[in-house]
Amino acid sequence: RIWLDGKLAAAGIQVQVAAEFDNMESIKRSVAKGVGITILPEYAVHSELEIGMLHALPIEGKPMQRTLKLVWNDESYFSPVTRTFLRFLESYLPRLAELRL
Repeated sequence: RIWLDGKLAAAGIQVQVAAEFDNMESIKRSVAKGVGITILPEYAVHSELEIGMLHALPIEGKPMQRTLKLVWNDESYFSPVTRTFLRFLESYLPRLAELRL
C-alpha cells in the first residue's frame, strides 16, 4: 500500500479511502457491492473473476511481492511431522536453525 500511495501521489492522484478491512473476503464483498476498487492477489479473486462477479486488470511495471512470516506459539508442542517440515524449511530460512525449535 505504501508503494501504491507513493506512486499515485507522484502522479498527482489523491486517493479517497472509502473503507479499510483486515481480510480479503470483506474487501471482495465490498468491491462487489460497488464500494470502490482494490488491489488483491490474483489467487484471491480467481473464482470471482471466473463467474463475472469482479473484473480485473493486471498492474504492470512493478512486480508485487508479499512478505510472509513463519508464525508459531512458543508453548506449542511440535509433532514429528511439524519438526520434519521445520528441518526442511531450514534450507530456505537459515535463521530458523538458530532458533533451535
